[in-house]
Amino acid sequence: MTKSNPSLLAYPQFPDPLTEKVIRELFTPTPDELRWVWHTSSVTEARLGLLCLLKSFPLLGRFPVPASIPASIANFLAQHAGLTVSTLAEYPKRTRLRHQVEIRRYLGVHAWSAAAAALATETMQRIVGGRAHFSDLINGAIETLIGAHYELPALSTLRRLA
Repeated sequence: MTKSNPSLLAYPQFPDPLTEKVIRELFTPTPDELRWVWHTSSVTEARLGLLCLLKSFPLLGRFPVPASIPASIANFLAQHAGLTVSTLAEYPKRTRLRHQVEIRRYLGVHAWSAAAAALATETMQRIVGGRAHFSDLINGAIETLIGAHYELPALSTLRRLA
């Protein structure tokens, strides 16, 4: 089997370049999402964090670390939602973890678990025979996990499973 080529991996990332048009298309919250954010959180800093995670999850299939969310996305969401804060520096970890549970429930997604790991492993074992690239195994697992509504693990976890 050929070694992994990062350019062949389908592991979701924030778009690069991240233009204003791309941000508008991918991150504009719907009125229902804004209502849900206001209902779920009452603290301004937490609302911004919740909104950033809510809008990032469908694109990435996982929750990004707040520091990895581009400032242009946080600024756009803060401005669009009428929030006075535009940084995620004051987003407490405990609140973020609680918000992740709420977002999974809202989006109908399951957390990464032993069942998800088994599904990823089974998928990789099923496709290993006919594929020459390590990246095909990871891409197949990503596609299967997303289709089964599982949160994606870190890329390093998928590499270990392959």
